[in-house]
Amino acid sequence: MDAPRWNGAREPEETLKIATIRRQAGQGRVVYIPEVKPGVPKPAAARMTSEYWKLPVNWKELIDDVRWAAGGRLSLEVTAPPTVVAELAHQKQKDELIVHLVNYDVARIPSGGESGEDFSDFAR
Repeated sequence: MDAPRWNGAREPEETLKIATIRRQAGQGRVVYIPEVKPGVPKPAAARMTSEYWKLPVNWKELIDDVRWAAGGRLSLEVTAPPTVVAELAHQKQKDELIVHLVNYDVARIPSGGESGEDFSDFAR
């Protein structure tokens, strides 16, 4: 199968019309995900504003593929609504791990999590 034709930076690329492919590679794993299907399609000339910050249609499949590729051994798993994004960062100066959480659901104010933390002061 040939790669899609590239039409330059000003035109969106076509995606291969194939299913996700999972493969073992030596002792590792690799997943080819042909497309992240936007929840709200963005016109090519439109700015990337919050109007388009929606969960992809295939978000559950993306999570399953990442879990599979990681062999079920993720560095961090967060129990939260699907609108919450987590980032695990290492702060080298202090040798600390930092968990950065962002809630993209502006209608819901966090009330604390399993950690027992109260985030209500940081909600707005």
